[in-house]
Amino acid sequence: MNDDELISRRKKQNADRVRAYRKRKKDLGAMPSTSTVQSGKRTRKASESRWPPPPMDNRNHKGVTTALPASWVRIGYRMERGLTVGEVGHRSSHSLDEMHKRKQLLHVCILWYLISRACPFSYIRYSEKVKLTYDSRKVIEEKLTRELVTRLDQKIP
Repeated sequence: MNDDELISRRKKQNADRVRAYRKRKKDLGAMPSTSTVQSGKRTRKASESRWPPPPMDNRNHKGVTTALPASWVRIGYRMERGLTVGEVGHRSSHSLDEMHKRKQLLHVCILWYLISRACPFSYIRYSEKVKLTYDSRKVIEEKLTRELVTRLDQKIP
């Protein structure tokens, strides 16, 4: 086979592929064309893939809590839950100081959690050479949590 025969054979194969593709596209019911004629000029519409995405629902913030562990997610769901007037979780059932105290405690606990994940055991000196097991780590975490709560209780009257 010489070069001319090879080129003509490849052109024919490509033409066959294009025909088969167009036939499949037509069988699937795809849009035949995205062009229109307006005032004698041919213009091109934006294809569906270039359309902007549908508007998002900004009222649902449940995705924000996915970065937190499961216990914090449950707290988030409880905070989002709509409570009727007079229930224990309703705003009017607690004083503003108590609500402020709870909110500060939640922020401090989240901050402590994130810091402890970023640099665990940074509060233990290397010179002590303490090998911590899982149980002793839990004890230390509980102590720190209690300290944070007592400090918050002292700061907020």
